[in-house]
Amino acid sequence: MRSIILFTVLLSGLVSSAPGGVMPWNQPASPAEIALSGAVLDLTSEPQGLSLNPALLAGIKWKGISSSGILWPMDIYGGSVSGVFPIAQAGAAAGISYWNYGQLDAYDRVGGRLGTIEPQTVSVLLGFGRRLYGNLSGGINLKGAVFTIGSNKDYSWCSDLAVSYDFRHLTANLQLRDLGPRYPVNDSLKYDLVKTFAAGVNRTFFKDRLAASLQINAAEYQKWHPLLGLEYSPLKAVTVRLGYDGDDNKPERSKLGLGVCFRQTGKQDYSVEYGYRSWGVLGTAQAFSLGMSF
Repeated sequence: MRSIILFTVLLSGLVSSAPGGVMPWNQPASPAEIALSGAVLDLTSEPQGLSLNPALLAGIKWKGISSSGILWPMDIYGGSVSGVFPIAQAGAAAGISYWNYGQLDAYDRVGGRLGTIEPQTVSVLLGFGRRLYGNLSGGINLKGAVFTIGSNKDYSWCSDLAVSYDFRHLTANLQLRDLGPRYPVNDSLKYDLVKTFAAGVNRTFFKDRLAASLQINAAEYQKWHPLLGLEYSPLKAVTVRLGYDGDDNKPERSKLGLGVCFRQTGKQDYSVEYGYRSWGVLGTAQAFSLGMSF
């Protein structure tokens, strides 16, 4: 018989600033997501990590691969590997991420100590996007996760739907996240996925040297909140990122994120990225990635 205590301990360890709450596929897995404080729905560069807007895949021009490592407060750490590739008027993505939530004390239903456990999750993503008509694109993500809690394994999956419209220097996006069955699918004790509606616009200025994104997230049972992302390239090879998150549900964390991306262009494009965000007395979230487009 599964332990409610163990499952609750796992959920309490899933610290997430991404829309959709505690599910591991929504946890920021790339420096851009940390630096932009989650305002990545309208990210004009090729999507990284596992939090993708699949409609943007229709516009990618190059194959790309990225590997990220991330360190969260409370000894939580993770990593991801993801890739994108174009297909005529379409594009596809695939990725996998791993999270370790550190050693936690485990208790049975009557409060007896069972020792320590090390909760872990593995998430996978498959994404596809294509041009629908003119400048209108659509996309779908399929996401799944395996929760490992001691000797127990729980499985969950869901999907995202998105549309994107390009107009000169402006891009508008709509997305509905986390559509799927109650989780975990293999247990009699199930929870509803928290669905999130996100809408945003991205505008570029000064010959694409500056990109500004305004995003609104509206999750079930939560108050909607705005997010703002800025990307500025003072040099062709350097992009500085700043993000603002208007979510008041976690007052201990900073509303601002910071980051930088160094990119070398040529026959193959190489990138090194870093993202930082403070969680107050709990510590900081920091992410680092290496990427290549070809």
